[in-house]
Amino acid sequence: MTIRQPHGPNTAATLSSLTIDNRPCLVIDELEALALHESTRADYAAFAMNLPAIPALTRRTKHHAEETARFIALVGDSSRAQFNDHALQLFAVARLNVVGSLAVALIPARNAVARHAKREQGHAVLGTLEDGVENELYEVAQIAFGLDRAEAAEIAADAIAYAGRKADDQSRDSGATMHSIEQRAALAQYLIGQPDADTLLAQALRHCEMEQRFAASIVGDDLGPEEHSRTEAARFGAHLQMIIALARLRLTHPEVDPDDHPALKKAVPEASAPEQAALILAQQHGRHLEAMMAKHPF
Repeated sequence: MTIRQPHGPNTAATLSSLTIDNRPCLVIDELEALALHESTRADYAAFAMNLPAIPALTRRTKHHAEETARFIALVGDSSRAQFNDHALQLFAVARLNVVGSLAVALIPARNAVARHAKREQGHAVLGTLEDGVENELYEVAQIAFGLDRAEAAEIAADAIAYAGRKADDQSRDSGATMHSIEQRAALAQYLIGQPDADTLLAQALRHCEMEQRFAASIVGDDLGPEEHSRTEAARFGAHLQMIIALARLRLTHPEVDPDDHPALKKAVPEASAPEQAALILAQQHGRHLEAMMAKHPF
């Protein structure tokens, strides 16, 4: 279930006038909510066949973008000391926004409404890049969100379908949570509680191994149509879980090179172009967040 954490009326004029909520609260970002652990074939298949709704992902991601913008708007009338006191909240909601965008990029859009929602998030990401089309990540982001290959007729039809939708698809509940910049304690714990590189590498390697196992079964075993379909779903589910683990790794530990592991060195180049582009975005955003936090330690 998605949980929205209320922060009350937006009446603060400066960072120091925020009504800080220091109650402990679990923060679960979009990629963490997607991650499977110690999964069976049935788990992988169920994940692949019942993916989260992209419009719901984009709604939560937009919320954290708005919280980031709200923080920045308060900076103008705040002192440097006030900024330093509250910088962790900015880093946390900015990270939640980035993670949401990566999740949107990685989840396949399987219908018109999802395709439109993904494109809209892609355009939002492009709008944040300094120097616009001159930014080295502009083309990368276009590829990650499928903006480089859409036909005009499909774009128009998808937009009409999105406008006419009755409600967000609830095909799969998400455990991801939404937060405000007032939630200092929860956001601080989120930043310091990220998994270490070895944990994320182990997860990626496990999913990679399972994808290879399912792929070998598809080729080598005498599977009936239903069994073949389930095994293929499990293979794709394991593949997507590997990419999710690698995205988390590159965002959280951008200095770590998964190519040091032969299995991952082979698997990543075999990923789709949008998946590879999303991994590049993850690493670049990770470096940017890391640099910001180094300037303003908390």
